[in-house]
Amino acid sequence: MRIIEDKLTEIVQDCLLGKYTKSFTKRLSKRDRVEYDHEGSQVTVFLWRSPIVRLNTKEKRMIVQSCGHESNTTKSRLNAFMSYFDSQVSGIFQKNWVWYRYVREPLTSTHKSVEFNGKYEFSF
Repeated sequence: MRIIEDKLTEIVQDCLLGKYTKSFTKRLSKRDRVEYDHEGSQVTVFLWRSPIVRLNTKEKRMIVQSCGHESNTTKSRLNAFMSYFDSQVSGIFQKNWVWYRYVREPLTSTHKSVEFNGKYEFSF
C-alpha cells in the first residue's frame, strides 16, 4: 500500500475509534482529502472532487465507488479501503477494459471474480 493510502485508512480508522470530537477536512495531497462530519457520523474520502469512499460510523457501513473514473489511482485507493475494512473482498482488477472484484467464499475460502459495477457497499 502506498504512503498516502496508509494515511487515508489511518484517518478513517481513527474516526471509527472516536478519536476526533469535531468535524474536519484534512487535505493529504493536491488530489486526496478526508472530510469528517462528527454530528452526522459520516466520513468521506475524496479523490480530486469525487467521493470515492463514504463511511457511516454509527451503522458501520462503507460504500466504495469509482464515480466513473476508472484509473489506476482510483483502483488503488479502492483496493486499499476494501482490503483494510472488508475481509470478503480481495480487491479490484481489470481485464479487457472491465473492472472485476475478487470475492472470497467464506466457507470454502476460494476466490471468484464478480464484475465491479462502479459501486460496492459492505458492513464491517
